[in-house]
Amino acid sequence: MKKWQKVTLGTVGAVVSLVIIAAFALSYYISASLGSNPLEKRREFWATLPELHADTLLAEYGLLECEKITLVTADDLELEALHFPSHNGAAIIIQHGGFARGSDMIPMAAMFIRQGYGAILPTLRAHGESGGELITFGHHEVKDLEAAYQYLANRPEVDPEKIGAIGTSMGGALVILYAADNPKIKAVVAESPYHELSKESVAAFTGMPWPIPALIVYFLEQKLGFPLASVSPVNRIGEISPRPVFIMMGGSDPMVPPEGGEALYAAAGEPRTYWYEDHLDHLGFSQLINMLIAEPDLTQAAAFEARVTAFFNQYLLGEN
Repeated sequence: MKKWQKVTLGTVGAVVSLVIIAAFALSYYISASLGSNPLEKRREFWATLPELHADTLLAEYGLLECEKITLVTADDLELEALHFPSHNGAAIIIQHGGFARGSDMIPMAAMFIRQGYGAILPTLRAHGESGGELITFGHHEVKDLEAAYQYLANRPEVDPEKIGAIGTSMGGALVILYAADNPKIKAVVAESPYHELSKESVAAFTGMPWPIPALIVYFLEQKLGFPLASVSPVNRIGEISPRPVFIMMGGSDPMVPPEGGEALYAAAGEPRTYWYEDHLDHLGFSQLINMLIAEPDLTQAAAFEARVTAFFNQYLLGEN
């Protein structure tokens, strides 16, 4: 082999090696970012958004009956949460998405409170001021929802047979997983939930090319110690039936594959409802999460309120 050929092969080999090393390093970094959320990092982030402080939002929406409470999970983590008493005997667990907080759901809580519902807004482990730093996509977070459920079920003004749950994004996936575990959750709404945690869904969420999404899944599974398929909502949603499920998905969602909504709907048992809007993006139905949406579409928010409250009125209050 001629000298120039050896140099060329050596250069190509070095470049390929660097690309492989970079792909592994980037995949590891992204997996670490998705699977952990240190308290210091959370505090630094939220300090930049004083307009989303709980007291600011409570005052903005005129919610005077709020209680700031601490929930304790079965594995002894303390979670911050907001609670609003029920005036119609029913209550809703309102679950935020990834890297958010319970207080971000105050605008949605106001919607239910206007209808007389009670509400609890738990902040998941590794979010806000809650304990823990590891995000497990439902493997342990179901304990957080269980703590919220037990709090509501033991409230004197709440009928334990009239408790529902709603979640957005990762929170939507979590309420599906939790309702599959707890038959006492009587109705479930999930807005923009992912249907599975796979290399395809990770590719859609991160925008990273092959083979990085597959490596991210590998590193996450190694870090968490369980297969991500075990916390994929599409594998559990069928267990909720005969309790009702309401799935909503936007066709222009850049974070969650829209076809995942169809997969969830197909896997769900009856009664099931699917609301799809081709032009809406992530969380485009509620249009209430101010952190993500600078200019809420009030018409869309009104439609969301009408359909979601009608769903809970039917299945929690028995209204036709």
